[in-house]
Amino acid sequence: MGKMSEIHIRMLEENFQGDPDAYLEAYVNNMQPRPIDILHKDILCPNCNKEHLIKINKVDMSCTKCDHDFVYIANDNSIKFK
Repeated sequence: MGKMSEIHIRMLEENFQGDPDAYLEAYVNNMQPRPIDILHKDILCPNCNKEHLIKINKVDMSCTKCDHDFVYIANDNSIKFK
């Protein structure tokens, strides 16, 4: 499910009756930016085969090129799709 679908479902669950654009603007203003830790060059993204993986926390990684999220497996120094 996409991010917009998640926001729309949340809007329906909260029984929001106003302008959807106003809800979206308020949602975006309250979002916290994702912290970026380390850019990994030794592991290629399995989706786009580029060196654009960033480590978000101890186990989560994301590709800045194709925007897929992954789980880092420290034992094998590899990743898998989330």
